[in-house]
Amino acid sequence: MARFACAGVDIAPQTLGRSVAVAIDLLMPVASLIHERTRAPGLLGTDSTGIPVLDPGIVEGIRTGGMWCWTNARWVAFFYSPSADSDSVRRFLGKNLARPVQCDGTCVTNFLERAGGKRPGCWAHARRRMVEAARLGDAIALEGVHKIARLFAIERESTLAGDSAEERSARLLEYTQPVLDDLRTWIDEQRANAPPKDVPPPVVGVKTPFVDGLRFTRGKGVDAVMALARSTPARLAALASWRWR
Repeated sequence: MARFACAGVDIAPQTLGRSVAVAIDLLMPVASLIHERTRAPGLLGTDSTGIPVLDPGIVEGIRTGGMWCWTNARWVAFFYSPSADSDSVRRFLGKNLARPVQCDGTCVTNFLERAGGKRPGCWAHARRRMVEAARLGDAIALEGVHKIARLFAIERESTLAGDSAEERSARLLEYTQPVLDDLRTWIDEQRANAPPKDVPPPVVGVKTPFVDGLRFTRGKGVDAVMALARSTPARLAALASWRWR
């Protein structure tokens, strides 16, 4: 509206609102087709964020809605919901719940595993805690960061090579397995260093005193291996900050 005001044009908010509504109606078939292609069989990735929504029905006049971003590495679909709850995930996925969905381990998506699906974890989330500990001078955490960096290097090589989704999957399947095997062995060696009760809840999340939720995925994310990482208070880190089950 400020742009129109600078040009000396006075347009009511209701007029702009109706214009936006018309545009939404016209583009809805396109959005529906994008949603359909994003939901195609295969691995899906998702995350949500809260957005302010005007609502005259509440005292504050503004509530928090949820905006989901879904992708299958080819298509990206944005899906709004009044709240980022499990029902909103069900509405987007429809009846096909027994499928792999990569996410940050939120309890909102717990039902996917009960329905026969799988939830590959996010390496960026796992790495974050290790980086925080390494910055505090923890040598073991730094070693873990270096090991995880080898996975990111493979992804980077794929991007620089301009791999298609199929080529990227083939590259990951071929080159990441040795890295994952080494990382799994390293985790098994480290997890016996301290009992789980030594992990401070503020460090690894409020739902559990330790982590048992990092998944090592292969190929298109159909296979998964559970890994367990434990840490001492001095280490202040684990491979992730949630317990999935």
